[in-house]
Amino acid sequence: MAGISAVGLKMALVEIRWNADRRFLRQFGMALLAFAALVGAVHWGRTGDAFGALWIWGVAAAVVSAGLVYTPVLRGLYLGWMLAIYPIAFIVSLCALAVVFYGVITPVGLLLRAFGYDPLQRRFDPDATTYWVPRSNADDPRRYLRQY
Repeated sequence: MAGISAVGLKMALVEIRWNADRRFLRQFGMALLAFAALVGAVHWGRTGDAFGALWIWGVAAAVVSAGLVYTPVLRGLYLGWMLAIYPIAFIVSLCALAVVFYGVITPVGLLLRAFGYDPLQRRFDPDATTYWVPRSNADDPRRYLRQY
């Protein structure tokens, strides 16, 4: 653990809870059981193999039951699961941010620039004596309590 910095573990959209409490691990166990139920149902629906689906459901029920009785079982399963998916989550979060930036923010900025819209009034004006923008004061003291 000494080789992994705390900053590096919080860069992705997924945060690993190294010391998860009992309640959180029980919620993870229930989510794992629901996921296994879905996987078993999909397996049964696609292949028609009821034995395989029952095996998936049985193993999941046994592991989650053992974890509810003895929490370190679920802690090990949770940490193993999270460490396995962490690199995937890191890459997916970077891709999602890149898609939003290059697919939304950049085109909007280019369109604003193409149409000459300058909301921050950053253009250089050689004839201007000042770039100060006068603002009106709020005369009503009750206005200060309504910030938005």
